[in-house]
Amino acid sequence: SQFRKKWYENGNNTGNTCIKVGTRLYRVRNSLIGVGLQTRVPSQYERKYTMRESKVGVGVIGVGGISSQVHLPGLSLSPQAEIVALCDSDSERLQQQAKEYKVERTFSTYEELLQDPAVDAVVIATPTFLHAPIALAAIAAGKHVLVEKQLGMNYGETVQMYEAAQHAGVQHM
Repeated sequence: SQFRKKWYENGNNTGNTCIKVGTRLYRVRNSLIGVGLQTRVPSQYERKYTMRESKVGVGVIGVGGISSQVHLPGLSLSPQAEIVALCDSDSERLQQQAKEYKVERTFSTYEELLQDPAVDAVVIATPTFLHAPIALAAIAAGKHVLVEKQLGMNYGETVQMYEAAQHAGVQHM
């Protein structure tokens, strides 16, 4: 880790100051300047490997269509995510995707998946009329939620999901 005491003015009169680490500038509020504060800046090694060590366990609900073409390949490439569970009503498709992405936990109902403690977040890629009930159950279970488009059947459902996520302190997209 590195400590930097030398401050570099950013020169654009925005009331902010920057610290320079290598070739990168990090913005710092002026209220921190002049109090003898040393700012710990993570090393390149720490920035690179800290993110990888804290993976998000993702459960995917609905593994056909968009999930098989976009979500599962994307999640498998992300160093910050790990696909820990899959759920689908089509058992043949579910087993095929589980084998392809080496996922051990498979479920035929979303309620079972939401009880899995390894799941931190869920991707909901089901028909639109199922988005709100599944998202609300996931939010109630304390899981972060990504819902495939359309978010809900109407504005009221969408607002209900948003407010539930705000109240539960989870991310909802």
